[in-house]
Amino acid sequence: MALIDDVKSILNDLASHGWSNLFAIHGLDITANDLATELLDKELTIQRTDGFADFHPNAKHGIVPSSPAESLLFHGLASPAVQSSSITRYPTLTELDTIENYIYSLSNKSIEDIISKYGEENLFIALLSSEYRIAARTPHKRHADVVYCRTGLSRVGDSPATYHDHRRSFWLHPDNDGNSISVMPSKFNAFICIKRRIQNSDAVLDTHTDQFNEFCFPVHKLFSGQECISVDKSMPNLNLVYSELHLQEKLKKCHELPAAQGGLEIDRTVYDLTRPPFVRTSLTDNLVNVRQNGSICEIVPEARPIIEFAKQDGQFVVYDADPRRTIGNRSNRFHSSLQIPLVNGSRLAPEYVNMRFEIQNGAPISYADQALTPRDYVVKINNMASKPVHIIDNTCEGAVSIQELPDLNLEILPGYSVVAAIDFFPLVDQYEIDKFINSSANQLGVFFPQGGSAPLSNGRILVNPAILNPETNNRAFAANDNTLTAIMSAADTLNSQLPEAVKLDEVSTSFLSDAAANIFAPGWDLSRAADANSEFLSVSGLGSPFPEDAKLCAALNSFWPAAAPDASRTFAHGMTVKPLTEREVGVHNQHPFKNDLGGSNHGWDGEFGPFFQKLNGQEFVNFSSIFFSDYCDNMLKRKFDVSLLAEIGTAKLIERMIFLRDAYLRLDQFQASNQNDPFEFSMDSLHLVTFDEVEDWSGNYPQRIGNQLIGHGYRFIFAETGAPDVSQEFGRLIAPVKNKYELQYDLNNGFEAKIN
Repeated sequence: MALIDDVKSILNDLASHGWSNLFAIHGLDITANDLATELLDKELTIQRTDGFADFHPNAKHGIVPSSPAESLLFHGLASPAVQSSSITRYPTLTELDTIENYIYSLSNKSIEDIISKYGEENLFIALLSSEYRIAARTPHKRHADVVYCRTGLSRVGDSPATYHDHRRSFWLHPDNDGNSISVMPSKFNAFICIKRRIQNSDAVLDTHTDQFNEFCFPVHKLFSGQECISVDKSMPNLNLVYSELHLQEKLKKCHELPAAQGGLEIDRTVYDLTRPPFVRTSLTDNLVNVRQNGSICEIVPEARPIIEFAKQDGQFVVYDADPRRTIGNRSNRFHSSLQIPLVNGSRLAPEYVNMRFEIQNGAPISYADQALTPRDYVVKINNMASKPVHIIDNTCEGAVSIQELPDLNLEILPGYSVVAAIDFFPLVDQYEIDKFINSSANQLGVFFPQGGSAPLSNGRILVNPAILNPETNNRAFAANDNTLTAIMSAADTLNSQLPEAVKLDEVSTSFLSDAAANIFAPGWDLSRAADANSEFLSVSGLGSPFPEDAKLCAALNSFWPAAAPDASRTFAHGMTVKPLTEREVGVHNQHPFKNDLGGSNHGWDGEFGPFFQKLNGQEFVNFSSIFFSDYCDNMLKRKFDVSLLAEIGTAKLIERMIFLRDAYLRLDQFQASNQNDPFEFSMDSLHLVTFDEVEDWSGNYPQRIGNQLIGHGYRFIFAETGAPDVSQEFGRLIAPVKNKYELQYDLNNGFEAKIN
């Protein structure tokens, strides 16, 4: 069947779901008998309203050959900004791919034409991840466009992928089931590309240091069949067959590092460190699946338990953990986690390792389930008389490629595939957070006291040299190839005027690198590793398993801003940066306003948040102890609820951060202006205990301080506390309240405060 027939079939079905009327507004008839002529030749009257405001300003046709961004049909179907209550079905990824293939087929390009224009020595076939984005999320910001990256990030889950067609993207959890976590695939396509330095017509996200770097810019999309490209005036029947090879070596890295550098001892007469679970690949372990739909290669992580107890030959893997000691100038403990230090600034092994499960009666049991006293728990962590059980996760990294295409005879550059940890904020882009933090509009000072906000797309570093090309079994990525995580737009798309501003996309998720965190030390998605020759990206420096790292990053003021929620309020652990509401952090059964908050619930991380508690006439803050908390135990018991944070978008998160930062500044000013003022406090002892979003202050809200507050707003209650002590509930602490400070805002800058 010809591509035009496939397109007709797709459009005929979509027409009855509201799309015929939507495109008719612009003068396009998607059910026309001569559809090819209707799409190519008919000049349209573009109505730049709703989701079409950022459509290419110079475009006037349903399809422009080789240019999805100038094709009204593709924009309407692919842009997540195009939403309508009259539309009852949106296109699938495969349908969008078919229409994109048709757009490229109309260019009638031959390989000889492309070679003549660019030179054969400059051309490659490259595997690229791509997304069609609104103007605000493209490198050039001028119009909606396809953006490309040689890196795709999929994410682990315990349930099959959930695709939301109205989002034009994958979603974090199955509908109505926040305790299940859907795997989130990435996708790759093959393109003929030119590799070169940036020219005036190119767009690369944040190119301030890229004048000497080379990037792969797409020239022509490849797809199976006889309509893709001609060779010597013949039309070869191309057959794209994708392949992948992924790798994880976390446990091996734990044990091959010398003990003097913090490496962990293990009985090598019992365990073979060259086999799973120490070294895991696609050949030995079902880490990912390749799902080929049309010309799309989806990298789909295997839906399996998020974390599992490590086994080899049917036996649980246990290891030797040293008692608490100092390595260099750092402890080998961070709270109740094993800590492996940096070596010359790089992570040669996972930074944190879970050590709170041991074998009893032939099965792993957590310390939390052993009815230990708090003192016995601490002694057990410090002395490590027993052997902990290793826990594995399914994060990994690898290469995606295609089988050789003899008719084209071009070198094939694989794509870099990262199977990353869960993104608890799927609608928040790291890039947008970073842009706000560093913008002139930010007059509130430093937000993140440690870590940083830079996205992975800013990174210019090599990738793991141990990754092999699945087609050649040689090193997948060149030793000088440092632009794999860069995000680009295709060439020759910038000769247009800026359209009117379009709001930030708060609907779709992303598998590209600007939605992920840069490496830092180690990072949420990737870490910086090293060998004798170079530094490089790797998943091996992340916690083993990653929830171990997630707890500590989240407790450290949301160390990696986009991906990591902020659990510092939950653990009363320093200054909160990104406030989460009472229900989002979890409402304890003893919370005084439990009924008003809809009852008790575990928070996003399986914990319960803090609350004020009266005991014997004294007021305390009751909060979870980071030392006793175990995210791995929570994950194994399926206490996590990813639905609680999933709908928070970038704009909402920034808004919360702004108001919280203002609250801190006001408290700080109160202290500085008058040392005798009752607002005097030490920031180290000041904790955000209560945070909630108020729908309408004027709606008979009993906690409202003053009548000037109206409309939507926020409520913060801080407490200055004394030294904590254990509570009657294992795993929780209580700290006496010295002073309380309540600050209330509405979004029109109404403000009230009171002191208790």
